[in-house]
Amino acid sequence: MKKKPIKLFVIELIFFLATLLLGVFVAHRLSEVFNIAYGYGGGGEEAISPVVFVIYFLIATLIVFLVSKSERMKKGRLFFFKFAFLFSVALGGTVTFSAFLPGILPLFVIVLLLLGWQQKPVILLHNLLITISIAGIGAVMGSVFDPVVIAGLLIIFSVYDFIAVYKTKHMVKMATEMIKTKAIMGLVIPFNFSDLLDNLEDKEKKEFMVLGGGDLAFPLFLISSVTLRYGIKEALLIVAFSGIGLFLSFYLFIIQKTRKPIPALPPIALMAIIAYLIIAFF
Repeated sequence: MKKKPIKLFVIELIFFLATLLLGVFVAHRLSEVFNIAYGYGGGGEEAISPVVFVIYFLIATLIVFLVSKSERMKKGRLFFFKFAFLFSVALGGTVTFSAFLPGILPLFVIVLLLLGWQQKPVILLHNLLITISIAGIGAVMGSVFDPVVIAGLLIIFSVYDFIAVYKTKHMVKMATEMIKTKAIMGLVIPFNFSDLLDNLEDKEKKEFMVLGGGDLAFPLFLISSVTLRYGIKEALLIVAFSGIGLFLSFYLFIIQKTRKPIPALPPIALMAIIAYLIIAFF
């Protein structure tokens, strides 16, 4: 980590902003093409209870954790994580492409990309798939909840992220297992732009960072909700503030004397919420 921290952050920031910006335009396009709006039609009621959403999230996390830790699941771990990766990318990617392509073309395109990833999972293609899938998932989830509710969820998940990394450390365990299987549910950030063409399955060990999918998806929920309720300009303000939050997270990481995983979501969520408060009150 002593080498080229600036270049590392630039690569991380490019993919981070690309995901959030794509999510903004996917949300906007879905509202035009499919008439998706807040509450799936603007009725003012969430399609799913926030409490139920948190429960579903915790159940899913528990399942992933048990698979990561269980010795009995050691042989089936690769299949589990790869299936989870393929399913999530196919679902979110289809939503994203549906905002721009007609008929069955979205499914056709995402299947081609996944087949390419299966044959040669280079970092650039992996990150492209993560960006496309999270943009779609974030755009839809933004239509489910009111921005105020999502701001509350961001606080809850930030606390959870802190506990999961520093206290129980199960988030670190899950991330380690995902990296071993190469089915990483997050952005892979190498130290050099040329390393983006490296194959994730190469035996040669190379240094890289991982920005978890939740660190992208949760702020995107708020950004998409604001896109549908207020507009693109307001959403772009939250994108910019989220980028500042990413910088704060990265700074806290590199100033450590001993490099250890840190919860990236709290600074990002804090800045996103501040931006939303500016929009809501001013």
